[in-house]
Amino acid sequence: MKFWGGIFLIFVCLFFSVPAHGKETSKLPETLEEVYDPREFGKVTPVRSQKSNVCWAFSSLAAGEQSLLYKGLADSAVDLSEAHLAYFFYHAKEDPLGNANGDGNQNISAKDFLAAGSNTVFSTFALAGWVGAAEESAVPLDSLTKETVYDKSLAYADTAHLQNAFWIHFKDAEEGDAVKRMIKKYGAAAVNFYWNCSYYERENNAYYFPLDSSRPNNHSAVIVGWDDTFPRENFKEENRPEHGGAWIIKNSYGKEWGDGGYFYLSYEDSAVNSRNANENRARAYIFDFEPADNYDYNYQYDGSAGAYNVTNRKSKLTKVDSKGAIANVFAVHNKDGFESEILKAVSFALFDTSVFYSIQIYKNLSDASNPVSGTPQLVSPERGSVRYAGYYTIPLDSPVELRDGENFSVVVTLEKEDGGQVEFFVDKTYRNGNWVMFTNTVKEKESFRFLDGQWEDMAENGITARIKAFTAASDRAADVFEDGGIFWPGMFCFALLFLRKGCRDF
Repeated sequence: MKFWGGIFLIFVCLFFSVPAHGKETSKLPETLEEVYDPREFGKVTPVRSQKSNVCWAFSSLAAGEQSLLYKGLADSAVDLSEAHLAYFFYHAKEDPLGNANGDGNQNISAKDFLAAGSNTVFSTFALAGWVGAAEESAVPLDSLTKETVYDKSLAYADTAHLQNAFWIHFKDAEEGDAVKRMIKKYGAAAVNFYWNCSYYERENNAYYFPLDSSRPNNHSAVIVGWDDTFPRENFKEENRPEHGGAWIIKNSYGKEWGDGGYFYLSYEDSAVNSRNANENRARAYIFDFEPADNYDYNYQYDGSAGAYNVTNRKSKLTKVDSKGAIANVFAVHNKDGFESEILKAVSFALFDTSVFYSIQIYKNLSDASNPVSGTPQLVSPERGSVRYAGYYTIPLDSPVELRDGENFSVVVTLEKEDGGQVEFFVDKTYRNGNWVMFTNTVKEKESFRFLDGQWEDMAENGITARIKAFTAASDRAADVFEDGGIFWPGMFCFALLFLRKGCRDF
């Protein structure tokens, strides 16, 4: 019966033509209120109090906590460990699968790692590599000092993982209030901004720093709501925006500060102003978390948290032509004694907007220099589109069985809506300013891009595509391939066939 079910499934999948551009990654709420304040209905996690210069860890995890709360995966008491993220960001440990050993982030400043700082761009890629998020009880903030040395067993003691990170520039969000809609869906948006107490109106807990594209950000917090009716008169008399309206910000200075830990940031503040010409200083970062038990293994080569693209936009090394592709090739090497694993999802990261993707998995490559020289595993490629720059995890509609000793490739074809080149995020060894060094140990025949009609091994340029593969351990692949796992989907598809008629700045 399983055989005929499989035949039905393959026949139907071939019969139904898959649209050129499939599922969109983030459908958003349609209605927006004048005032949206989650404090009024208890849909917000507690205010925290940061230690030293780690606001970036607090804002990133506060946004992740909010996503778990809004998705019904946790209650408002959820508490993720900022100490864990801050420590292991600068103290890399061995990659569980050994693919990213030697990669990491090194504090090269004259300050200790707690004072060195970071930002939500870098925390995106740290979290994507499963550096957090751990529970606060496992790695409490009170235990963290500049002399702290945590046991390496804590490095991957995670309770939640980053699934998606949507980076929305306010210049792209003005029409349609995209940031507001994302907050209603995911609960929060981390923002980096310039903080100076002289611009803060304490009586009204209101802050406005005028537009200045050259001013670096020095603080990070989270937007949890907004108030379109917030009067412009609430801001400092000598320094007021042209109009009223403000974002409701949850800060990390404790409950005794501001309005119970909150303040109001003008819509016209430089850091959230659509007219800010510096595209790296006027972004909202939405962090979408899920419980860490959805996958067991993370196949990855991008083990540092660097964002080479951000300061090297003119580089030709990080782009492919529209309908070009990027790919990573991995070897299956199960360490836990199971006969097989199930490839359930893959991820990629783009520094681009409005991009269509198509994903195919190949096994047992005949040519190690050609990631499409193996056997395709998906009857129809996984297709969809992404609206914003950022990091995306794509669950596979048809999971793939992987056996110990096999190799497989994840090939992501990218198409720009306007036909232009697509910029993909890479990991690369480079120095960011005078405070952090990112190291990526690149090897041949691991990471590729398809350019000018041929596959290019990106190790030649010291670059790794930020493509990951997520698997679940299985001794017999029973959850997908046995007990009628193919038969019933096949019968369902046959029925359809029968009915068918036609913080720290850069």
